[in-house]
Amino acid sequence: MPVDVFGRHLGNKRKDHSRGPPGVGYKFTLNGDYDVEHKKLCNLASPAKPFDAVNLLTLTQTLEQYQKEEKKIMMICGKILKNV
Repeated sequence: MPVDVFGRHLGNKRKDHSRGPPGVGYKFTLNGDYDVEHKKLCNLASPAKPFDAVNLLTLTQTLEQYQKEEKKIMMICGKILKNV
């Protein structure tokens, strides 16, 4: 069966078996960042820099922390208002 310059079989009607040329497998933005084009990105590390991506665990823990702080502030405000 004949193949093209990328090793794909010509005349193969099934598209699920043909592969493109090997390469990086993802695109870059103009800034040099990865562009996953609305695909799922898994196994993110915890963020280390201010503009790093955030995984769900880090987001959940941070939100819980803020909610606890908010409750403390609301209790303090309630006590202050009772004394006024």
